[in-house]
Amino acid sequence: MTRGQIILRGLAALTGLMAILVGIPALAFTLGATPESLIPPLHGDLLIALHWAWQDGSLLTWLFRVLLWAGWLILVAQIAREVFAHLRYGAAVLHQRLAATGPRAWIASLVSSVILMAGTTSNAAPATPTTIVATAQADPSPATPNGDGAQVTVAHGDSLWSLAETHLGDGNRYPEILELNRHDIQNPNQLRPGQQLRLPTDAVQLPARSPLAYQIDVQPGDSASTIAQREYGDPAHWHRIWEINHHRPQPDGRVWRNPQIILPGWKLWIEPAHNAPESAHTTPRPTDNTRTPAPPPSADNDHHASPSTVTLPSGAVVGIGLATAVTALLIIGRRRRRARRKLPGTLHGRSEPRSSSPTLRALEYAALQAPAAEERRWTWPPNNAQLTAHTTAGRPVSLDLAANAGIGLTGPGAPSAARAIIAGLLTTDSLHPGQVIIASELLADVIGISDSQGITITDTIDDALTTLETELARRSRLLAEFEPDLGDDTALWRAYQDSDPAEALPEILLYIAPSRRANLRLEVILTLGRTRGIHGLLHGPWPTRLEIDDSGTITGATGHDLLGARLETLGPLEAADILATVNAARAESPAEPDEELPPAPPPPSLPAAAPVRLAVFGPFRIYVNGKELDSGLRKLSRELMAYLATHPGGTTLDTLQDQILPNTPFDKAKSQIQTAVSALRAQLRSLTGDADAAFITYRVERYQLDPETVTTDLIELDHLIASDEPSTSLIELCRPGEPLADDLYSWAEPVRESIRQQALNALLHLSRNTEGHQAIDALDTAVHLDPYAEPVYQRLIQLHTDSGNPNAAFAVYRQLRAKLADIDSEPTAETDALLPIRRPRPHR
Repeated sequence: MTRGQIILRGLAALTGLMAILVGIPALAFTLGATPESLIPPLHGDLLIALHWAWQDGSLLTWLFRVLLWAGWLILVAQIAREVFAHLRYGAAVLHQRLAATGPRAWIASLVSSVILMAGTTSNAAPATPTTIVATAQADPSPATPNGDGAQVTVAHGDSLWSLAETHLGDGNRYPEILELNRHDIQNPNQLRPGQQLRLPTDAVQLPARSPLAYQIDVQPGDSASTIAQREYGDPAHWHRIWEINHHRPQPDGRVWRNPQIILPGWKLWIEPAHNAPESAHTTPRPTDNTRTPAPPPSADNDHHASPSTVTLPSGAVVGIGLATAVTALLIIGRRRRRARRKLPGTLHGRSEPRSSSPTLRALEYAALQAPAAEERRWTWPPNNAQLTAHTTAGRPVSLDLAANAGIGLTGPGAPSAARAIIAGLLTTDSLHPGQVIIASELLADVIGISDSQGITITDTIDDALTTLETELARRSRLLAEFEPDLGDDTALWRAYQDSDPAEALPEILLYIAPSRRANLRLEVILTLGRTRGIHGLLHGPWPTRLEIDDSGTITGATGHDLLGARLETLGPLEAADILATVNAARAESPAEPDEELPPAPPPPSLPAAAPVRLAVFGPFRIYVNGKELDSGLRKLSRELMAYLATHPGGTTLDTLQDQILPNTPFDKAKSQIQTAVSALRAQLRSLTGDADAAFITYRVERYQLDPETVTTDLIELDHLIASDEPSTSLIELCRPGEPLADDLYSWAEPVRESIRQQALNALLHLSRNTEGHQAIDALDTAVHLDPYAEPVYQRLIQLHTDSGNPNAAFAVYRQLRAKLADIDSEPTAETDALLPIRRPRPHR
């Protein structure tokens, strides 16, 4: 509330008080109800006088005059009492007045408004000889520690004693504050309001809030409990309001000292309902004395850092959560393609690896560098849809869309932010994935999104609202039949979802442009729907609104304090890449078309006795003179060896930097790679005893493995395929399993797929040219190499059926079903047709 509003309210309250104090007596005199007329005409016996007064009607007139003056006196006494309470005790009794009902409450409101207008700043009488006041920080965000500790702002009436008592727990410690601020305090007995003072590092009771907190105005009759009831749905949460607002300066110059006492016109910060408050009572502030030193940077850990944001090639920024979700969908999509891929069983060379788009590569790289999280598939009930921003310090903050009946996005960055929010909802791996409804094709064109898995684009706004009204009615009906009464609608909704996971009740996000004709209807849907899993994102102004610039930075906000934070954003092409990933992971994949495979490679030369052998099948391993080198090797050196082992033709320094260290500046990456190669050579020379061996050569600006000293199992694979007579050696070569298994290299998946395809076709070829257990062993190895390749299972089922072993055939089929269920798929009709028919046994 502005100062002008306070003055206007105070003038209105003063008019009301004058109407009571002067208007009622004036009305009484006008009606002839003077104080003298209150004396009853007693002539003789009292009973006889009352009898005649009743008969002629004068008794009622007299009673009316008595009640009029008695009521006026009561009001005057009440006003005097409130004025005395405010001037003598400050706010010490105001909470009790405003918490009451009837005349007592509105009289207290009138008095408080007049006093606020007058700017009275008196408060409770001090308990010590000095003037005691509380302190507050001028800025609503937490105080920032400096070299001497936290900073606070002096409020009216503060003293060094009161500061020490409030923040240090003992008034006798006031000399410590004086010593820290000796050059800033002119008179220790009189502090200036608004003055910034430093406190010792162990100061407590420093209010803190998250960047998502928003302000409300205290209204007459409000208390901490009633505000908690209104904002959180539970009056017991009043302490959350107290913890982030106590000792904060208010517009009238006062501060909040007592949790039971607040004044109309004050501004209080409110944490969103889903955010736990940061309390200075429970979480100590970090100081120089307790800070844990960070480990020194090294070439090995520099490129494995895991920031909370990912910068895409276009400059857009998203969170690591979206990167992880997209990477999980990428893995599922790849497995689904492998399941439907055709395997002709021919001998061929390795096809050229197909790289992902730059956007997907950046997201996958960031996800692989992030700390491993517990794998959770098809979570239920789902989390509320979130809008995620990142502070200048890099800390993510989330705004729960369910806490608002719609959020409007405006400014040039609104379409980019909308794409990121939509992508975040669609990529969440839920039992029933989220759905997005875009109201009109025109709006879909604005953000560059077309029909996709999980997205519905309606022809008109009315069509979108009608769809949501129908869904809202269905959800409300289901909830009405649900017995538990948990009080909170959102908790009740989650409990219902948890009670019947088979009922498809996904999170729904409506993306719509505000329309005067439809706004009332829209507001009803979003108000009711926010506790039913239906949320609104509006392309335009709305009561709760964020204004976003081109970079995604929030430059204006209503309802939430997010100024300066940067929203996650996506460009049209980046969003298209992510939506294509969603389609590949969730839409039913058709059979992969026939692929033109490269011819079989010429027989490579096998070194007679290379001292170093690199094994690509299974986890990447390095053998020196037949013994595995499992320790003492830099991570970057190991990754370089793996990359060169899978690229026998060698590669340039530019390519190595792009594939292995994509987020590292070229000069720094060049230095790290050269250091890793040097360290690798030194270690291998020491282990082999060959001081002249290079192991990795650098000729014509290309790094390559030295074929005289290093061999790989891929060279052996090429030799077996080129001989056109794969033998049991092929089975042993592939038995360790998937190439580069358990190695989280961002460049590895396309290479892994190329090697896997070559080996699978070679094993299928071997199974068709051998019989019995050797053929089955080849196919079992192929299943271990790719547990999702349905053509391999088909061949294995056929072999068991032809050999008269139906139980083994059904066991293989069950294994296939279990694997395909992991990617939300199932065997094709072609596979079902291969199963032997179980004939009923004849009765004996």
